[in-house]
Amino acid sequence: MQAGNLRYKMKRLFYVCYNVATILLLPGLFLFLAFRLLRRPEYRVGLSERFGFYPNLPTPTGGRRFWIHAVSVGEAISAGVFIQQLRAKYPDATIIVSTGTPTGRAAAQQRLVGVDRIVYLPFDFFWMVRRAIRRLAPTCFILLETELWPNVLCILGKMGTPVLLMNGRISGRSLARYRCVRRFLPHLFGTFRAMLMQTSEDVARIAALGAPREKLFCTGNMKYDQAAAKPQKTAATLRADLGFGGRLLMIAASLHPGEDEPTLSAYQTLRKILASVPPPALLMAPRHLTRLDEMEARVARCGLTCIRKTAVTSRHNCDVMLLDTLGELDVFYAVGDLIFVGGSLVPVGGHNVLEAAAYGKPVFFGPHMENFQDVAAQLKQSGGGIQISDANEMAEAMARLLRHPEEMRKRGEAAFTVVMTNRGAVARNLEHLTAWID
Repeated sequence: MQAGNLRYKMKRLFYVCYNVATILLLPGLFLFLAFRLLRRPEYRVGLSERFGFYPNLPTPTGGRRFWIHAVSVGEAISAGVFIQQLRAKYPDATIIVSTGTPTGRAAAQQRLVGVDRIVYLPFDFFWMVRRAIRRLAPTCFILLETELWPNVLCILGKMGTPVLLMNGRISGRSLARYRCVRRFLPHLFGTFRAMLMQTSEDVARIAALGAPREKLFCTGNMKYDQAAAKPQKTAATLRADLGFGGRLLMIAASLHPGEDEPTLSAYQTLRKILASVPPPALLMAPRHLTRLDEMEARVARCGLTCIRKTAVTSRHNCDVMLLDTLGELDVFYAVGDLIFVGGSLVPVGGHNVLEAAAYGKPVFFGPHMENFQDVAAQLKQSGGGIQISDANEMAEAMARLLRHPEEMRKRGEAAFTVVMTNRGAVARNLEHLTAWID
């Protein structure tokens, strides 16, 4: 009895301290938001939703209402196959997807089929969250990966809304941060009905942080299922879209600041090594489109010609193309010959390498793959993934594969096999969901 009272008091203390802290930070939030609105107009779209207001949202009429939160681009895309199967299982349900970033919202709008409404998650102030939950009226809340917002979880729990963590993961970097507040995490974990984690290591890590063992299940990574359901478009059509003709194509995807220079250096070295006519082309895709101008200037300083994807009208002779659209990158992997995925040469944690692997292409990535540690390890072990540390290694490894096409083919097949043999997370997650929904 005393232990129960102590836990209750600790839980109350945690939420009181958290809400006092968030209220004290409110002026800073408004200053940050004002700066964002001035610098990035895309933040103005859906602004009222961040405060818990959802205009033009139909009044709930009963029935199942699934609220799925996918914080940004990767999470939104990975939910595609799951949402399709959820819609097939519950055709009359309402499905609402929330995101936390403009790029995540754009990706959800472009890629997710079967969704009734796409909104922003409100700021985690208790009065905004309460307003949002009452307006959206979910009968089930599904949190993708592991973004824990105390007021969202607490108020959903108080309202009796089932909460499910799906495709959960705890990276080494996240583990270190969570340990700082480990004492309070069991109060958050207690709101979940089930916690469906990607790997056994994720299960062990979140259990070490205080998650109840009886709620933990290892169901796999839905990104494999999503990668396997790759867009179908003929190589000829894609080549025509890019205007590169029959030239060799190197793709550098999801680039962050600090990765442009080594990518361009590797490309120039590769051109010298191959000395082919016509020379290979390079498609560069920034992680954030706001960097297009600086990337264009950097390409010009290297003495290379450059064009943006939306400016292509026919076949061209430019050296470098900048992908200035969202949602197309994984389609163009189909015609790429050499593919490097960024966020990995700088300490960001890496990005999704499975989309390229699903097309049967060997994938190059840097040493910082903490966000995809298990995926990177499987690709490296199979030979389908090639880890490099700098521009020289990238150029030399790419040139070696081009000189040995049989090795390149086998590595591509190995990458494809990794994707295909790890499918099934969507079906397992849906099985867990329906087990306690129905």
